[in-house]
Amino acid sequence: MDSTNNTITSDRLKEKENKLVVSYKTLRNLIGYLGRMLPIVLILTTRTAPSDKNIESSFSDYYYTSSGDILVAFLCILGAFLFIYKGYNKKENILSTIAGICGIFAAFSPTAAEDLRQSFSVHTPLPEVPRIFGFERHKIVAGLFFII
Repeated sequence: MDSTNNTITSDRLKEKENKLVVSYKTLRNLIGYLGRMLPIVLILTTRTAPSDKNIESSFSDYYYTSSGDILVAFLCILGAFLFIYKGYNKKENILSTIAGICGIFAAFSPTAAEDLRQSFSVHTPLPEVPRIFGFERHKIVAGLFFII
């Protein structure tokens, strides 16, 4: 019984000192680090055939490479972090929520496969994808994600 009381006291002390919670500064840093790491990780982890180009022309093109799942994971993690992040004012909260939703939506809305490298890809190329106002849904949500 004594150890239970010590644990409860220890936990309350950690809560008081805020050691059990990830701070918003840490969350902001994680979002920034992940965003900076994304292109590097995609370039370094993509297996290529000798006939393939070394670097894709956009992040979206990596979906159809061997790093497609890494791209989806990064976008989902970034989207989730942005969605749960609460900023300093209402405008920042709204924008981060929209960016988070767009990031997750972009992860699960692949771009059309037009002359994309498909070496070692686990994803099936899609010649036709959903469109909104004549534009690919992926390009709209991915654009909003990176702009916001």
